[in-house]
Amino acid sequence: MGGGPRTFPGGLNKWQWKRLHEKKASEKEKRLLDQEKQLYQASNPILNPRQTSRRRVPATAQQRYLLPITIPWLRETKSKRSPILSTEV
Repeated sequence: MGGGPRTFPGGLNKWQWKRLHEKKASEKEKRLLDQEKQLYQASNPILNPRQTSRRRVPATAQQRYLLPITIPWLRETKSKRSPILSTEV
């Protein structure tokens, strides 16, 4: 009854399969963030003064001049030191 090692499609083992799907998910996220970044920069005259009519812009003119508080494609840097260790006693 099949006493061999358990494999995933393509002859991959569990860890190869897991890493493959993690890589696919991160690439998909990067692609979506790049699309969002391009749309944001194309629709914002402050960031893109040479805006052309070929680019996609939001429907309302009011949205064109609003700067969002957070920009999702910029990743926040995490401090390597823990807050417990950084406090002096």
